Formats: sequence, C-alpha cells, structure tokens
Amino acid sequence: MKSKKSLIIIILVIIIIALIAVAGFFGYKHLTAGNDENSKEEAKTNETKESKEETKKIEKSSLQMGDYVNYKVNYTNVGDYHSGQTVNDQVTGWRILSVNDDNTITLISAGVPIKYCQNCDEKRINNDLSDLYKVLNTDTTVANSSYSYFLDSGFDGNTFDMTQVFNTGLEDTSSIHAMTGEELINTYEKITGKETTIEELFYSSATLSNRVLKLDENSRVADLLENGYAYYINAVTNKDRRGNRVLHSQSWGYLTGLEYGEDPIRVVLNLKPDVTIVSGKGTIDEPYEIE
Repeated sequence: MKSKKSLIIIILVIIIIALIAVAGFFGYKHLTAGNDENSKEEAKTNETKESKEETKKIEKSSLQMGDYVNYKVNYTNVGDYHSGQTVNDQVTGWRILSVNDDNTITLISAGVPIKYCQNCDEKRINNDLSDLYKVLNTDTTVANSSYSYFLDSGFDGNTFDMTQVFNTGLEDTSSIHAMTGEELINTYEKITGKETTIEELFYSSATLSNRVLKLDENSRVADLLENGYAYYINAVTNKDRRGNRVLHSQSWGYLTGLEYGEDPIRVVLNLKPDVTIVSGKGTIDEPYEIE
C-alpha cells in the first residue's frame, strides 16, 4: 500500500515537471515571437526613416545655374518692366548663381528688390553696394545725404532695414551685396563658354538678351541676365575714355554705363554651407525647398 502511494506521488511529480516544461516551452516561443515582431517593427521603422532621409537628400552637385530656390525672403519689383525677350513676366524670388567649392550656394534675386540713385562716385557706390546688411541696418540709414543713396524698397513693409529682411537663419548675412562686375563676367562666360572682360563687353555694347545668348524657353539660365528690368551692376568703367560710367543692364539686356541716374539693383547672397535641399525640381513652378 505504501509503495503504491509512493508510485502515485512519483507520477504526480513527473506530470507537474512535464507541465512546467511545456509551459516554459510555449512561454519561450511567445517571448521569442514577440522579440521577432519587435525586431521586424524596428527594422521597418529604420527602413522608413532611411527612405525618408534618402528622399529628402538632393545633392548640391546636381544643382544648376539658373535653378529657382524657395528662399523665403519676399519682395516686389521696384523697376519698370520691359516685356522684350524674357520667357517669364515680372518674376520675383531667387535663383542659383553658382554652387561653390566651400559647399555654399550663391543666390541672386530673379527680380529687382531695391532702387538706387548714383552719381558715379565710385568709392561711395562700392561702399553702398558691397555690404547691404552692414550699410542698411535701420530705416534711418537711408537718407538723401549725397548724390548716391537708396530710394525705393520692394521688401515687405517697404523697409530698408536689411537686418529685418534677411533673418531666416539660412543666409550668410556678411555676403549680402549687389551683383558685381565679376559675377556678371563669370555668369556670361559659363552661359556662352567664351572668356571676356568687363571692358570687352562694355566697349562692344554687348547684349545679354536670351535671343543673343541663344537661350530658348527651356534653358535653365533663360532670363538670368536679361530679366526684363534695368539694373545697376557694382562696377565702374570708362567708355571711350570720356569719363567713368556705372555698369548698367538695360531692361532688354543691352549692356551700357550711366554717369548718374536712378535704377534698381539685384541682390546676391550666399546660403550657409549646412543648408540642405529637401525637395523640388528647381523650376519656376517647383523651386527647390531648403532648410
């Protein structure tokens, strides 16, 4: 009787051990299955994140001169528009002038945001136009105190205070200036493939129009130099040795020089090196988005 009772106890112990083993096995399977699911979810999340990052990333090396960028500094044009050979009428916004070796992007205003009066005082003009952020730091810095001064602004609120205009955090504020003669030459040479100088262009009464430069409406650089507005360029030259002239592009692209007068300027600036291109196609309808 005693041995029979012991046998029953042994059988019960074996059953209990078997049940514990089975429970442990299924518990382990459930745990590992949960881990597998978590791993799959984590891998999927990482894949989605990497895919988004890859989608966001547009290499700067793929950008072209003339591409449009949605740089969020708004303005209206302050000059008189001439509907000559331009592809797009009265454009504002910003375009790429160059992509530089230091990973910066140089932008130029597609239109003309500021008007300037000059009397061919080369030193004064260069001082005014070389560092707009420094010269125009409050509205009171604009005054008719000489024959060269700023007289109209198309920026929001018609302000002349560039510290209030260029504050997106994406720009190098020390780089803000009017288009220079050197930038004109570099742009002209890249478009045409021909080397030249300011004097050669000036003396030959060159035309910067789309027609003369053989740019059709599908060209990325159409309207880049001839934008339908007259504008000053920060360069002084001497045509036929008859006295200094400030370089000036007529609204139909004819390059000349003026001793004095009132006309707009085009603003040029560099974006910071860490600015990224997140989307867009660089066209006027789908400009590049930046952050």
